[in-house]
Amino acid sequence: MNNGTDKLSKYYSEMSCNYKYLSLFEIVLEYYLMYEVWEDGFNKYIDIKEEECAIINESVKKLISGEKLNSMIPEYKRLRKQITEKMQVVTAYVDKFIAYEHVMNRLEARFTMSEEEREAWLSEFDSDNYIADLITFIFADKDDAEIIDNLHIVFEQLPMRMARSKYIDIIKSSIMLYKDSDVDSLDGFIYMLRTTAMLYEPHGMDIYFKEFAELTHELGQVDFTSIEKDYFVILQDKISKASRDLNDISDIYMIYQKIINMLYVYALNEEAAGKEDMQVYDLCLKLYKGIYDVFTGAAEDTFDSESVLAQIEGLPERYYDKRISYEAIFENMTEGESGDEDIERLSVSKLLFSSSIFVETEKKDSKPVTEEYLNKVTQDFVDDITNMIKTHNRKLVRAVMSLSLARLPLFFNSADEIEDYIENSIKGCGDTAELIASVKLIDDIKENYL
Repeated sequence: MNNGTDKLSKYYSEMSCNYKYLSLFEIVLEYYLMYEVWEDGFNKYIDIKEEECAIINESVKKLISGEKLNSMIPEYKRLRKQITEKMQVVTAYVDKFIAYEHVMNRLEARFTMSEEEREAWLSEFDSDNYIADLITFIFADKDDAEIIDNLHIVFEQLPMRMARSKYIDIIKSSIMLYKDSDVDSLDGFIYMLRTTAMLYEPHGMDIYFKEFAELTHELGQVDFTSIEKDYFVILQDKISKASRDLNDISDIYMIYQKIINMLYVYALNEEAAGKEDMQVYDLCLKLYKGIYDVFTGAAEDTFDSESVLAQIEGLPERYYDKRISYEAIFENMTEGESGDEDIERLSVSKLLFSSSIFVETEKKDSKPVTEEYLNKVTQDFVDDITNMIKTHNRKLVRAVMSLSLARLPLFFNSADEIEDYIENSIKGCGDTAELIASVKLIDDIKENYL
């Protein structure tokens, strides 16, 4: 019995040691990336005085001086939550601008082509052949997942020609598919619907990145059916700039979150001992100091990226391969187990190393969806989307319908229904500028996709 316990303890210790040193490598790479973004000066949203950046530098300084990071764990938890909130605000703005960009794309030909040019294009457009080509593209692969992906690509760009009542029915049917699921899955689906439909107002919307609120308000007042060319161009430029800025924000906060995650992993596992790894530890600290000094102005020279990568070349891979092996065994060994300090520490570390950098580390009980809860969230969403449809410009409503339908589970029963939908969408589009835009966007996507 004691022998088994000793073996388990040794296994946990080795896994903890692996996390400790692999997190050190990850911090080197991400910290250097953060420095590069700052040193380039192109991303105005990185500021060494900003809380996230300042705490990262403080943590690196502690590492360099040999101080423990365990006391920083509450701070890392708080920062992870704060960064996640900021990114939810970013996502909400991004989805709003995607919807407005969808509208603007379909107006562009009205201002870039004369009426004669649009009519000439229409006279040469063979809708039957085009529909046949789309059907071929959609069903080119026999794999069901690929077919659904192709359908979503096409549906998002097609002119929207669907009765709003039918749209609502499709939405309701899609939500009802979660009746035998768990609450987290249903909530995730509703979140996706709300963000796509510009209905999601996350906590912090009135605190973070308020500079984008003015533009979303302005866009909400636009009558897209009668917009003039000069104002159209102005709005295009504003949306493009806002999208670039949001991308910059997203880039830097993803870097922040990755570093915080790895500092958190290190803090959880910093007591793990591995004599053969001390050389790796010393190397990482040397690299931290080099980056930290140029970052904070203690050294005047820029830091040589080739030097960083050359010194750790091949080392992270060795730890990474072991991590995959450790985690596979750990999952089998600890299934259903909880309460043990080692298990909890390693479980959190495992989550923080997952591909989802915003993953929640607090355990939540999985609750089945009740009929009452399903009906409530369905009705709440239907009420909100119905109000959105009634109060917003028709062209924006169509954009929201297209974007959300493209994210739903397949709602057709046969290939014939799909073909009928596409035919109705293309042949029923009386706005030549919109049809030109849709065809061009689908062709561009198909070309990149193939």
